[in-house]
Amino acid sequence: MIGVVLGSAFDGLEAELAPHAVPTAWGAVTLHRAPRGWVLFRHGLPHRWLPNQIPWRAHAAALAEVGVQSLLVTSSVGLLQPDLPLDTPLVVDDLVWLDNRLPDGTAATMFTEPTVGQGHLVLEEGLFSRALTAQVESL
Repeated sequence: MIGVVLGSAFDGLEAELAPHAVPTAWGAVTLHRAPRGWVLFRHGLPHRWLPNQIPWRAHAAALAEVGVQSLLVTSSVGLLQPDLPLDTPLVVDDLVWLDNRLPDGTAATMFTEPTVGQGHLVLEEGLFSRALTAQVESL
């Protein structure tokens, strides 16, 4: 099952989707049922959370609770290439995260205690999958 995480550029789409409240240990999350998966409006509806206020732990737990196994996450922030037209879909191929901590200093994890089967995700192709990138670009 796929989950699509949308930013504030998609406000209004929720009118076409059925809302479902999903309780989690970090608070209830409203997900929207789509024909082939679930949609999450990252900043809430109406837009109420700044990026540092997004309850990402609750979001992740809710998506897992409904069976989401793959994510498509959108972002519509500014760009660094002035020759690139606005509204151009891009596939991110690098990630800069200098410290694995949230703005409040807490660890960026939901898993605070070690558990059996817990470990790092290691991808054979590095951090970003060329095969997945090709699939997304073909859409």
